[in-house]
Amino acid sequence: MRYLTILKATSERPGKGEEEEEWKQHFNLTTQICCGAQVLDLLWSDPSPQLGCSANLVRGGGCAFGPDVTKRILESQGLRLLIRSHECKPDGFEWTHDGLVLTIFSASNYYSEGSNRGAYVKLEGENVVPRIVQYISSSDKENSKRTLSESPFWGCKYLPNTDLETCV
Repeated sequence: MRYLTILKATSERPGKGEEEEEWKQHFNLTTQICCGAQVLDLLWSDPSPQLGCSANLVRGGGCAFGPDVTKRILESQGLRLLIRSHECKPDGFEWTHDGLVLTIFSASNYYSEGSNRGAYVKLEGENVVPRIVQYISSSDKENSKRTLSESPFWGCKYLPNTDLETCV
């Protein structure tokens, strides 16, 4: 993986120019990145159980990156977690690379009614703990459910293929 987008949550909100300069200094950014090949890599790169980085033959673009690549990037940037999307998951989310990569997919029923849940992640508290909210949209709004679960990698109670706590 050659490109990385970092979203920073801060309690102090400096002006846009100040924030941009702060990030350029922190990550030694010297150039503005923008071109088609980079967008292709950002959209179509996927985590893989195989070590290293190789062409993503499943999608025909981007790369397949292994847990070693994830660990190296996160450590070099002082980050704990990579959150990505653009890949349908049956539960609306999936943890890979020993809990270092979280894939979120927000469109429930993507292929057909009941084919998958949707999910989004809320980053909460000072330690920015990820809390995953799953849901299934329904054509019948009264029967539409939202369910809440959290990742076992963060000391939480989610167990695959079990009933999840229903929340409002």
